[in-house]
Amino acid sequence: MTMSPNAWTRAVTPLPLALGKNTTTLQFVVDELHVDINAPNLQGRTPLHEAVTHNYVECCQLLLDHGGDDTLQSATLSTPFHTAAACGSVDCMEVLLRHSEEPAAKVNELDKNHSSALHKCAFDGDVRVSRWLVEHGATVDTVDKQSLTPLLVAVKMGQKNVVEYLLSQGANSNQVDDHGNCGAHFCAMRCDTTILNLLLKAGATVKVQNSDFNNPLHLAAIHQRPDSKEWEELVADLLTAGCDPDQENASRKKPADYLNRGLKSLFSREEVQRRRAIEEESQRQLEKNIRDAEALRASWAAKITCEMEDAKRRDIEEGELLSWEAEDRRRADEDARTKMEAVLEMVRVKEEEVEKLKVLVEKAESKAAK
Repeated sequence: MTMSPNAWTRAVTPLPLALGKNTTTLQFVVDELHVDINAPNLQGRTPLHEAVTHNYVECCQLLLDHGGDDTLQSATLSTPFHTAAACGSVDCMEVLLRHSEEPAAKVNELDKNHSSALHKCAFDGDVRVSRWLVEHGATVDTVDKQSLTPLLVAVKMGQKNVVEYLLSQGANSNQVDDHGNCGAHFCAMRCDTTILNLLLKAGATVKVQNSDFNNPLHLAAIHQRPDSKEWEELVADLLTAGCDPDQENASRKKPADYLNRGLKSLFSREEVQRRRAIEEESQRQLEKNIRDAEALRASWAAKITCEMEDAKRRDIEEGELLSWEAEDRRRADEDARTKMEAVLEMVRVKEEEVEKLKVLVEKAESKAAK
């Protein structure tokens, strides 16, 4: 590839080399060398793209203060805000948002393919930045030129956590792209039962034909994985959700027409009925188990309550018994004290009588001696 001298000069601008956590070098290059602050490199990335890629917040602010254009798109059609979102550089995203005269428009900024920052986060599976974008006003159901919403992008790329988050934010689970593919079509192609069930729980339908008149079962058959248990579960989930195994596509083929004889039975209406019967029986058994568990819990609760009441009653009776015993001991102690005091009183009286007798005897002896 040949390059013009001007293009080569722009590609080797020293600005990207001056980027870092410290802005001293960048400040010198901007002030002294007077280079084009928006000069792109060979990938069409400006210094601002490079700064947000590494989350160099102060460099990002300096470039903006000196005329950095935050609307220029790289060769991958990403603006600096898109690049910051794709790289998880939330600090730089906040700087770009503060710099923008219309923050709401900046959050929903579209590239030439009409992809938003939320589309790019959905592609990469970054839930943290996706949440930040939604909290700052990002539109959940923005469609790009292929009619893909961030949710469809996440489903297409198998980004379960982003799918779960976007569904919780009310994303349309029945959006179709410009080929008529819904989320279930992409799950069928990827054999992704986990995301399919997330979509089904959110109200997604599987009764959709794309531009080739393929329903999700057609794509499951075309992208068959006969040795995979998950593939069989995917087919069963699609059938149970109402996907028609007898529907013909543009080639007048039913889903089972893409399978060998050993697998055709998986796509029959009889198989649907059998699986639904199994599902219903499983549901009935589950409900019975729940009822039995609740009855057992109630029985145990009643038994435990009864035992607790018995224990409480015994405690009360034991407490009363102990109280009575304590009262008996107190009365016995009082009786013993009373008796002891009476005995002591009798002893004192006797001693007084003895003393009186002694005095009388002494007086009698004294008279006799005279």
